[in-house]
Amino acid sequence: MELAGEMKRAGKDGLFAAWMYNQSDLVQAAAMAYAERLASEQFLAVISKTDTELHPVLNRLYRLYVVDCIERALGWYALSDAGLPRDMAKVIPTEARRLCDELAPEAIGLVEAFGLTDAMLSAPIAHDWISYNRYDNRGELITE
Repeated sequence: MELAGEMKRAGKDGLFAAWMYNQSDLVQAAAMAYAERLASEQFLAVISKTDTELHPVLNRLYRLYVVDCIERALGWYALSDAGLPRDMAKVIPTEARRLCDELAPEAIGLVEAFGLTDAMLSAPIAHDWISYNRYDNRGELITE
């Protein structure tokens, strides 16, 4: 809402400068908030379609995602008018650690669920980045 207000105040003639130069922090924050919301909605949609036996671990993982989003923005919440109550803000880091502890036994299974192959995990640049960057590698395009 704050970004929309700034864009309106900039008017038609000042819109480009406001978006590109003056309000870039707000633009980035709005983009991040939008992306986090989309990720959250998709996460919930996937959970609703999975076997119910997976719901407990997926719900904890979803909660960790949401808590992480809030934790990364705690400074903003502390300074904004619409901030979190102080007692709630204090428990966010503790809740994040608790969820990590609960999910730790599930970590290998969660990672394996992505189906990542060894080739995906071992980018060519990770082996010898100096020689890798001596030529146009076309973005790690491997043709075998």
